[in-house]
Amino acid sequence: MDAHFIPIPFPFFGAGRTEQGFTNFFSTLRTGPDVTEPRVIDALRSLISGDTVKTLRITGHSLGAALATRLAIDVSGNGVFPSPTVYTFGRPPRGRQGLRRHLRQLSSE
Repeated sequence: MDAHFIPIPFPFFGAGRTEQGFTNFFSTLRTGPDVTEPRVIDALRSLISGDTVKTLRITGHSLGAALATRLAIDVSGNGVFPSPTVYTFGRPPRGRQGLRRHLRQLSSE
Protein backbone atom coordinates (compact mmCIF):
# COMPACT_ATOMS: atom_id res chain seq x y z
CA MET A 1 0.00 0.00 0.00
CA ASP A 2 1.28 3.47 -0.88
CA ALA A 3 0.84 6.42 1.44
CA HIS A 4 -0.78 9.49 -0.06
CA PHE A 5 0.10 12.91 1.30
CA ILE A 6 -2.50 15.54 0.59
CA PRO A 7 -1.10 19.03 -0.09
CA ILE A 8 -3.25 21.93 1.07
CA PRO A 9 -2.67 25.71 1.08
CA PHE A 10 -0.78 26.85 4.17
CA PRO A 11 -3.60 28.77 5.91
CA PHE A 12 -1.55 31.10 8.13
CA PHE A 13 0.43 32.81 5.40
CA GLY A 14 0.12 32.53 1.63
CA ALA A 15 3.36 30.60 1.27
CA GLY A 16 2.30 27.72 -0.93
CA ARG A 17 1.09 24.22 -0.21
CA THR A 18 2.05 21.95 2.64
CA GLU A 19 1.08 18.46 3.79
CA GLN A 20 -2.39 18.36 5.35
CA GLY A 21 -1.51 16.35 8.47
CA PHE A 22 1.41 18.56 9.52
CA THR A 23 -0.58 21.69 8.79
CA ASN A 24 -3.60 20.50 10.76
CA PHE A 25 -1.35 19.57 13.67
CA PHE A 26 0.38 22.98 13.47
CA SER A 27 -3.00 24.72 13.67
CA THR A 28 -3.55 23.09 17.08
CA LEU A 29 -0.13 24.13 18.44
CA ARG A 30 -0.91 25.97 21.66
CA THR A 31 0.97 26.96 24.80
CA GLY A 32 -0.94 24.46 26.92
CA PRO A 33 -3.18 21.41 26.63
CA ASP A 34 -6.48 23.32 26.73
CA VAL A 35 -8.02 24.76 23.55
CA THR A 36 -8.50 28.05 25.38
CA GLU A 37 -4.72 28.49 25.67
CA PRO A 38 -3.23 30.93 23.14
CA ARG A 39 -1.65 29.71 19.91
CA VAL A 40 2.15 29.64 20.09
CA ILE A 41 2.46 32.48 17.56
CA ASP A 42 0.20 34.70 19.69
CA ALA A 43 2.28 33.95 22.79
CA LEU A 44 5.45 34.78 20.84
CA ARG A 45 3.87 38.00 19.58
CA SER A 46 3.29 39.21 23.13
CA LEU A 47 6.74 38.07 24.33
CA ILE A 48 8.51 39.78 21.42
CA SER A 49 6.52 43.02 21.50
CA GLY A 50 8.75 46.04 21.63
CA ASP A 51 12.26 45.99 20.29
CA THR A 52 14.05 44.04 23.01
CA VAL A 53 14.33 40.62 21.31
CA LYS A 54 17.11 40.57 18.72
CA THR A 55 17.23 36.83 17.95
CA LEU A 56 14.55 34.17 17.72
CA ARG A 57 15.69 30.57 17.35
CA ILE A 58 13.18 27.86 16.51
CA THR A 59 14.28 24.25 16.70
CA GLY A 60 12.71 20.84 16.15
CA HIS A 61 13.38 17.18 15.38
CA SER A 62 11.26 14.99 13.10
CA LEU A 63 7.63 16.09 13.56
CA GLY A 64 8.96 18.99 15.66
CA ALA A 65 11.08 20.01 12.66
CA ALA A 66 8.01 20.14 10.44
CA LEU A 67 6.28 22.28 13.07
CA ALA A 68 9.36 24.49 13.51
CA THR A 69 9.45 25.16 9.76
CA ARG A 70 5.78 26.12 9.70
CA LEU A 71 6.17 28.27 12.81
CA ALA A 72 9.08 30.14 11.19
CA ILE A 73 6.93 30.88 8.13
CA ASP A 74 4.02 31.97 10.31
CA VAL A 75 6.21 34.16 12.57
CA SER A 76 8.06 35.90 9.74
CA GLY A 77 5.17 36.09 7.29
CA ASN A 78 2.79 37.63 9.78
CA GLY A 79 5.18 40.26 11.11
CA VAL A 80 5.89 38.78 14.54
CA PHE A 81 9.66 38.49 13.96
CA PRO A 82 11.29 39.34 10.62
CA SER A 83 13.84 36.54 10.25
CA PRO A 84 13.95 33.77 12.83
CA THR A 85 16.81 31.27 12.80
CA VAL A 86 15.55 27.72 12.30
CA TYR A 87 17.40 24.54 13.20
CA THR A 88 15.80 21.27 12.12
CA PHE A 89 16.96 17.69 12.46
CA GLY A 90 15.51 14.67 10.67
CA ARG A 91 12.69 16.68 9.19
CA PRO A 92 10.17 15.37 6.69
CA PRO A 93 9.84 17.14 3.31
CA ARG A 94 9.08 20.83 3.71
CA GLY A 95 6.16 21.08 1.31
CA ARG A 96 5.42 21.82 -2.30
CA GLN A 97 7.40 24.11 -4.60
CA GLY A 98 5.69 27.36 -3.50
CA LEU A 99 6.46 26.68 0.16
CA ARG A 100 10.08 25.77 -0.64
CA ARG A 101 10.43 28.98 -2.69
CA HIS A 102 9.13 31.01 0.27
CA LEU A 103 11.60 29.29 2.62
CA ARG A 104 14.49 30.14 0.26
CA GLN A 105 13.38 33.79 0.26
CA LEU A 106 13.30 33.82 4.07
CA SER A 107 16.77 32.31 4.31
CA SER A 108 18.25 34.86 1.92
CA GLU A 109 17.02 37.86 3.94
